[in-house]
Amino acid sequence: MTGMSGMEECARICDQCADTCDRTIQTMRGGSNADCASCAQVCDRCAAECEKYDHDVTRKCAQTCRECAVQCRRSAAA
Repeated sequence: MTGMSGMEECARICDQCADTCDRTIQTMRGGSNADCASCAQVCDRCAAECEKYDHDVTRKCAQTCRECAVQCRRSAAA
């Protein structure tokens, strides 16, 4: 049995990030920004993982995650 390859791990982390962002958006639509700080942390982790790879998709994902983390932190502080 072999472990996950780097790109498989990256894809798994991206999938988790997308799920977290989706849940956070749903919570915010309900009027709460309580999950924003943890969403920012997940986005940072995803961006850091994506930045390990030199592919257009992972570069775009990292950039989007960094931007999302900034907005989540602003929302959490509000």
